[in-house]
Amino acid sequence: EMTRGLVRWSVVCVLFLPPGPLPAAAQEVRTVLVLHSEQWQAPALGLLTQGLRESLAASPAIAVEAQYLDISRFAGEAHDRELAAWLHTRYRGRQLAAVVPIGVPASAFASRYAETIWPGARLIHAAIDGDQIRVAMERGEPVIPRGYQYRRTVEYALQLWPATRRVWLIGGASAQDHR
Repeated sequence: EMTRGLVRWSVVCVLFLPPGPLPAAAQEVRTVLVLHSEQWQAPALGLLTQGLRESLAASPAIAVEAQYLDISRFAGEAHDRELAAWLHTRYRGRQLAAVVPIGVPASAFASRYAETIWPGARLIHAAIDGDQIRVAMERGEPVIPRGYQYRRTVEYALQLWPATRRVWLIGGASAQDHR
């Protein structure tokens, strides 16, 4: 599943590249900004980012940068507006080829503020689910959905702890979970 996701990720990223090689003199570096919801990296997100960097490393005309939003620690509309204003200042005058928000919080933020912060950059949403997929698709933006496999996760956990008799799934209760 992860390999298939990385292959789809690579294919989507190639969609915004020029159709053929450019002459060496005309080649300019195109920047792809990976927009992370949080500073910490879950193993799957680390692999996703690594796969992107590796697949684009073959082209010297592409640079990959990262921006961490740290959204869960500073949630709220007022903070989002301030963050958008700061990012607008930070990226002013820079032309990005694409912005790849990873996770629902980064995707929602990018859907709302990307045109102001990174005008002309193509959004490619990754690791999102639920209503955010619909929002991105209605805007005509590419999506690499996130698919949780709860049954397999529990089965693997039970292999690690075979004496376990009860399992609870808790999630989606906070305001941040609903963003």
